Amino acid sequence: MPKPPYVPKPIDTTHVVLSQDLRALTERLAENSHEIWAEGRLAQGWRHGPSRDDAQKLHPDLVPYAELSDSEKDFDRRTALGSIEAILALGYRIEAPLGRRTPAPSGVADPGAIPRWIAAMETAREKASAKKERKADFDMDDGPELATLDARACPVTHAALTELNEVLLPVWREADRKALRNQKWHRRIAAVAISAGTAATVAAILQLVARHMSGEGASSAKWLGVVELVTVILAALAIGVGLWFGTHHGWLSHRQAAERLRSLKFAAVVRPEFWNDMAGWKSWLAGEVAQLRSLTEEEAHQWVGDEHVEPQSPEPPCCVASPNDLAACAALYRVKRLEFQREYFRHQASLQRRRSWIVERKVGLWLFGAIFVVVFLHGIHALHPPYEVYAIALAAILPVIGFGLRAWVAAFEVARSRALFQSKAGAVEDFVERHTHAAVTLEHLVRDIARGESFFANEHREWYRLQREAEWTS
Repeated sequence: MPKPPYVPKPIDTTHVVLSQDLRALTERLAENSHEIWAEGRLAQGWRHGPSRDDAQKLHPDLVPYAELSDSEKDFDRRTALGSIEAILALGYRIEAPLGRRTPAPSGVADPGAIPRWIAAMETAREKASAKKERKADFDMDDGPELATLDARACPVTHAALTELNEVLLPVWREADRKALRNQKWHRRIAAVAISAGTAATVAAILQLVARHMSGEGASSAKWLGVVELVTVILAALAIGVGLWFGTHHGWLSHRQAAERLRSLKFAAVVRPEFWNDMAGWKSWLAGEVAQLRSLTEEEAHQWVGDEHVEPQSPEPPCCVASPNDLAACAALYRVKRLEFQREYFRHQASLQRRRSWIVERKVGLWLFGAIFVVVFLHGIHALHPPYEVYAIALAAILPVIGFGLRAWVAAFEVARSRALFQSKAGAVEDFVERHTHAAVTLEHLVRDIARGESFFANEHREWYRLQREAEWTS
């Protein structure tokens, strides 16, 4: 008679809810499990190696627990979590010693605190998007939200936002300030170089016209010579200053640091330590912030080339998150990241549309048509002196003006930036819809944030490359 197939029957732990102390214990047991395994392997003569080799007894995981990959840590965490949940499901109790227990916030959490907090945050976002309040740092500065968030209802979220405001926010402010300063100077330098260079060329052409004239024309040629000299010097100085100080690349590297710090803040929920090892999460955060604080231009360029089409979705942390913390984190990401970023993209698309009037009104095409008309009239000898000279000068000046306008458009990439911002606003709107209607579970939250931050990272890479490829860069 054939043996019946084996059907696993694990202990039912679906009703088990872990306290904050037990979540911390899960991480400690996971680390201990790794230490026991490593101790046994080393005793058997195994050594660390780049890849597993049973013949030579090499294993890549013979490293401290902190150096393991997230997938390897999750294996140990799930094992520890399963053991603790099984013990509790069987009716046993696990309590931390009195001196090690995490003090619970005093009082009872108000059940309506989270909905009111979310509503207040949504109102603040609307004001920030309308440029009334906190328009520059609404998504990064959580001070007002911390002041109204009930720590008894959301202990994990409150602790994390406090740490982010103390550790990450000051570094982001500094990177953002430097990026805005360099961007401002880059635009000023480009504007001076383009306008002065165009004016110098026009002045040189007008001098040729003036020399064909007698009387006042000769006097005008002298003044035009002065104008040409001054504008040439201004253009040369602007180009020299831009090359010497590297304002364009300084702007891009500082902007990348600021945007990656922004993404780091919102990607924090994806980390397993966020939910079961706050001390470990704080240590990880400090290391990431320190790395971005010292970001170099070479590292910024290298990061731009490291693009992933599909997001690297991590496994959901093997722990039980409180419904209040889940609701708070989901709302925080929706309101402060997705909705605020969507409004930013919309505003930038509108702004670039106004700036791209040169492209929208086909100014270059009209200039080309005017050049053709002038040259045609000159070619059929329809003009008589001195108008013939004026026509020749105009035929030479119009292409110079056209080149200046084209250089202006290329320097700021207004047309391409407008299209980019329009498409990104539509994409983020789709993210908002999906995130709003998704179930508030840890699995969905981790997945949505991983996808969202992958999108924003690739969006910034695209923008960065667009700016680097602009004609007026150094």
